[in-house]
Order: sequence, then C-alpha cells, then structure tokens
Amino acid sequence: MGGGNITKQIVLVSLIIYLVVSMVAYEVYQNLPTSGILLKRYEVNRDQLSEDIQGQLSDGRNIFILMESPQPSKKFLLITPEYSIVSGLAVGVRDKVIEWDVAWYKNNYIGEKYDTLVIGYAENLGILETIIEKMFSLRYVGKVLYYTGIFSHYTVGIVFAIGAAILARKKKIFTPILIGLTMYSFEFLIGMITASSYGLEISTLSKFASISFPVLFISTILMHVYINEEIVLLKVKNMYKKVKMF
Repeated sequence: MGGGNITKQIVLVSLIIYLVVSMVAYEVYQNLPTSGILLKRYEVNRDQLSEDIQGQLSDGRNIFILMESPQPSKKFLLITPEYSIVSGLAVGVRDKVIEWDVAWYKNNYIGEKYDTLVIGYAENLGILETIIEKMFSLRYVGKVLYYTGIFSHYTVGIVFAIGAAILARKKKIFTPILIGLTMYSFEFLIGMITASSYGLEISTLSKFASISFPVLFISTILMHVYINEEIVLLKVKNMYKKVKMF
C-alpha cells in the first residue's frame, strides 16, 4: 500500500517537472528573435543580388548563413556582416532589416532550399537557448516537447490549481487559485526576461503580468501559512445561508 502511494507520488512529481520544463522551454523559444541552428556558411557575391537587397547590406564583407528553426521547421538564409560566430551555439538575428518569404529558386544564391530571406546581424544565443533549440530539433522527441510546451502554456495554471486543491482535500480554495495565477504570471515573466535580453518589444500585458509574479508568489505563501481557509469557507457558507433565508 505504502509502495503504491510512493509510486504515485513519484509519477505525479515527474509529470509536474516535465510540464514545468516543457513550459519554460516553450516560453523561452517563443520569445527569441528569428533564430535557428547554424547549418552552413557561404560567401556573398554582391553581383548575384538584386539592387534592392544590395541597398540593405552594410558596407564591407557580408556572408550567407543558412540556419534552420526546428518548430515549426523552417529554413532561413541570413545575410549578415562577417564576424565571429561560435560554432555549436544557436544563432539569432539582431537588428533585423528585412525578413521576406521568398521562392528560393528565384533567389537561388547558394544552391540550397530555404523558406525566408533575412538581412540583419547574426549573434550567438546563450547556452540555455541553444539547448532548447537543439532539443526541439530532435526528430520525434522535439515535436513531443514542443507540443507539450504549447499544452503547458495554456493549462499549467489550471493543472497546478487543481493539483493543489486535490492535495488540500477541499480544505483550501483560495490558495490553489493563487497558485494557478502565480504559475501563469511566471510564464509571462520568463517570456519578458527572454525578450528583453534580446531587445525585443514587450507588450503591456506581459509587463503587467510579469510584475504581478512576486506579489502573487508572496500572497500565496502568506495565504497558505497564516490564513485558516476552513474557517473562512465556513463563515462564507453561513453568511450565504443567512442571505438565502431572506
């Protein structure tokens, strides 16, 4: 009997950890600039390029970088000034000038298929971002992680609220609600930190929800430690009965 309970607890904890990890990975991934795994580099021959593209390039030497975004799968051809890009780390595009969905065969500069032509400045992403990009690029596991991340994005607050309510055995109602709101706020916080670190625009909703995280987190702890919700619920029920009598 005890062994069965331990097994259930291990499964539950493992599931929660998996949901949180997939949610964090998804939030980071969704708030990155145009990015992907570096596939190849090529020399840029300016004479190949149309005048409107040449007009967007910086002075000096430029290179082509072919990179692939894993989920959904999409190949980018990036034209960027040449400077040191560390191999092994994912590449992001800073100060993007243009991003055009093009027919690659009409703009066949490298003899490879690609979906989108981008002009901007290439920079290496961090180690965490690179790990997430590579996880999502795994053939089958990547899709599972990505779609679990989408599921977690929308449901993590509800899942945590229901889980907390079940563990409390209906003795608490406000704490589980606060836990759910805290998790949703945590999502926005991750997204805001990621986006701001790459200089991307942050919506007013994201800012407000992110700022709410410490308030909700502290409120949840105070509610759990200092408020006897059983007594509060009992008083609410008694008040409801009295109001109903009138």
